[in-house]
Amino acid sequence: MSSNRLPLGSSLRLVAFLDVDDTLIITEDTELGRIRTLNQQLINQLKKNRINHIYLFTNMDLADVNHHDSPNRITRKRLISELNLQGITVDGVLTPADPVYKKGPGAAFNDLYLSAYGKKTQNQSYEEEDQKFKECLAKQHVEETYVGKKRAAGQKRSMFQYFLENKPADIASIIYFEDDKTCIDAVSELIQPLDSNIHFTTCQVQLHSVKSQQENKYYADVVSRSIATSKEMFLKKLKENLNNPNITKEDILDFFNEIKKKDGKYAYIHAQKNPTWDKFRVFFKCSSNKNEEKFWHTATYQKAVGILKEAYQSRNAQSVHETRVNDENEFIDYYRGNSPIHLFSTTTRNNTK
Repeated sequence: MSSNRLPLGSSLRLVAFLDVDDTLIITEDTELGRIRTLNQQLINQLKKNRINHIYLFTNMDLADVNHHDSPNRITRKRLISELNLQGITVDGVLTPADPVYKKGPGAAFNDLYLSAYGKKTQNQSYEEEDQKFKECLAKQHVEETYVGKKRAAGQKRSMFQYFLENKPADIASIIYFEDDKTCIDAVSELIQPLDSNIHFTTCQVQLHSVKSQQENKYYADVVSRSIATSKEMFLKKLKENLNNPNITKEDILDFFNEIKKKDGKYAYIHAQKNPTWDKFRVFFKCSSNKNEEKFWHTATYQKAVGILKEAYQSRNAQSVHETRVNDENEFIDYYRGNSPIHLFSTTTRNNTK
């Protein structure tokens, strides 16, 4: 592989950034008193819209490792496990220590927090990790504008700047969920000067109404708008990436196999506007792809398959390795959608082979 080759998946992925305290973990009044629990309405909206890759974006130290065995506390580690059980992957935990730790976004959590957590569960001292984390927090640069009560916002701003400067190349869109408007404003200001190619959406979590229908509709509206724009960007960027002459047929086959996954890293392009109606429409498909008899494609997905097929056809002078011939045939025979008006000729086998 050439070192200067642009990956086909560059700038195509949508992720969510979630503050933890009072956003993802909220306080509820129950008959037994006040308890800390998951903001399930927010999680449900992420799942409904197939946003299954997130980053925790949290002002934290290592204090919560002391509650690893407490049934009434949700530690960061326990939170990640719960999200995984619900089909959501935490790609990283971004902390205020990262910019000083300088080993990449989320590295301080992976190296220091998880090590401390493991030691605590074994009744061992985690003083070394705690001291290192505190040193990073003390050395973190926070702009003068954000001293005092606004320090939390300044920390989030510094964390986000570090992330943008070191972010994975495949991220194109971010939805940021946060209860603190000051943090939202501090972070949002960074997008234009540092990375205007990122599609950035914010959603302020209102604690007084996290269980109300109005709040649920608010989440739905924000996420829906963001996904609509992200889908447009996905198709535009996919075309741009395919203009790279270094992209091979095998790259296209690999990417095709990835976007087919309804719960893969590009799952958001499968988010349906009318899932109830689509469940009804699947009964009227005249043709179905393998293992997709009960799956209705979105317009974004159908267009993406068409774009990939055109790019594949334009590379007819290339050949694929003999181990990929079956993949090639499956791709060529694959329908651009499951529409009832599609005919067998839409497989494009005749003009691709």
